[in-house]
Amino acid sequence: MDDDMRSLSFLFLFLVSLGLVFVAGCLQTNTLNPGNTALGTNITGNSSSNASGSQVLIPGTWKSFTDNGKDVCLSGGKPVVRLFSTTWCPHCSWIKATFDAVAKEYVDAGKIEAYHWELDSKDDSLTPEIESDVSSAEMQIFGSGNPQGYVPFYSFGCKYERIGNKYEGTTDGLVNEEKDFRELIEKIISDSKTQ
Repeated sequence: MDDDMRSLSFLFLFLVSLGLVFVAGCLQTNTLNPGNTALGTNITGNSSSNASGSQVLIPGTWKSFTDNGKDVCLSGGKPVVRLFSTTWCPHCSWIKATFDAVAKEYVDAGKIEAYHWELDSKDDSLTPEIESDVSSAEMQIFGSGNPQGYVPFYSFGCKYERIGNKYEGTTDGLVNEEKDFRELIEKIISDSKTQ
């Protein structure tokens, strides 16, 4: 009987340890990028919040996005919108369908170029093809506004950036995210015409 209890205790400790390793992996992993920066999610999915957890807006921001002061980047005369995520990140999974639908709508209308890089699979989920590499130029964009490597990471026109999801866990969270995406896309389209 003692051997059975020892085996059960060992199994329990093993499973607890495995669970802790998984949680730690969700918070940080260095296996996806050669710069050894962390890719992960924070607990709230918010990039900046006060002690109560509500979003803090600071100068140089547009809603929850930071304005990095750069001009809107263009490809083929159109602003470029990017989402960097992973397939295993719960915050990324939460926003994926909403971001992809909005991005595809604007791409199909010929108004923007868009990429949704899933860094662990190296695939752009907005294309029917299965890519096997994320270019160094794309990884540079990911790292420049996000030195810690958190996902999801948004880059709208190379000018507006955000780590995490502003409305995750709130009533109508996806509706509000979609509204912000649309407003910001319209803003970068307008900004690109005046620069």
